[in-house]
Amino acid sequence: MKFPTKISLYMASQFIVWLGIGFLVFSSLIFLVDSVEVLRKSSSRDVPSSVIFQISILHLPNLLQQISPFAFLFGALLCFTKLTRTRELVVTRASGVSVWQFLMPSIGVSFLIGIFVVTSFNPLSAMMNARAAQLEDKYFDNDSSQISFSKSGLWLKQRSGENEGETLITAASISPDSRNFRDLIIFEFDKDHKFARRIDAHEGKLLTDQWIFSDVIINTPGNLPQKLPQYTIPTKLSLAQIQDSFNSPDTISFWALPEFIEALEDSGFSALRHRLYFHSILATPVMFATMVLLAAVFSLRFSRRSRTGLLITGGVFTGFVFYFITKLTGSFGVAGDMPVILAAWTPTFIFILIAIWLLLHLEES
Repeated sequence: MKFPTKISLYMASQFIVWLGIGFLVFSSLIFLVDSVEVLRKSSSRDVPSSVIFQISILHLPNLLQQISPFAFLFGALLCFTKLTRTRELVVTRASGVSVWQFLMPSIGVSFLIGIFVVTSFNPLSAMMNARAAQLEDKYFDNDSSQISFSKSGLWLKQRSGENEGETLITAASISPDSRNFRDLIIFEFDKDHKFARRIDAHEGKLLTDQWIFSDVIINTPGNLPQKLPQYTIPTKLSLAQIQDSFNSPDTISFWALPEFIEALEDSGFSALRHRLYFHSILATPVMFATMVLLAAVFSLRFSRRSRTGLLITGGVFTGFVFYFITKLTGSFGVAGDMPVILAAWTPTFIFILIAIWLLLHLEES
């Protein structure tokens, strides 16, 4: 039986309404929680209220992106439960329409929203999250070293103390085996932010509390260049800190991630975390559709049973299990114990297969 277009549009509109309610509920909760967390961070610092509010607003798109699978699950549960309570789905199925036909509008809407999230919402979220990170660095962590990465290489800015100068270090690459930095340029500034000297080094090694540079040329204003076989400067940085401080994946647009990953790996650093995030974002449309199928498994069954609360609770519990497995496989992927593609896609495909199997069983029963 062909599913009428008007009914398809009605099902899609009902799903969009309840999905909006789900997002409204979750966005309100996470905004309140995040605002409290930002207030806690600012309790020992003199941070204007407007900045606190701005940081919370800037965090919101990224947080919404993280909880969106739960919003889809929650919205779909409410939608299908409401349609089943009013017997609309019962009548539709009695007229010969299969479960797949009346689920298709919701699945199609979910997939389209997922494509929008990947192509448009994610770049906006990344931009706002990067701005929030800049504000947090400015108001919450003034004394931290600043580390960034671009196609031109690695850039580090370190400061030893409040009354000491700053050092800006740029390196073209790092050897993955020896962890030695290559082709470095070091700019040293005094405590008044005035240029003190430039140091060019062929190689540099980061030890526990100092940099050791080899084949050094020092250029100081008003003096002739000075060649030294070795030069050291103190530091509080570590290789682990440098690796962890690269641009967080959620501050980089989906479209810019492949180039960033390529440049990161060409310089000798691991990009597993960024690759995992890229594939996780790529799986978003399928993940949203999976949430709709899982919601259907639980909310459509209660028309034949009276344990509504138990079934809805089971749907929510399943969502948390999905989240846990996603985080677990993600940890294996970042650690290199599991291929990144499998780590990102496996939970979605496992749960979508389970949902399809259960819906087939429901259709036959």
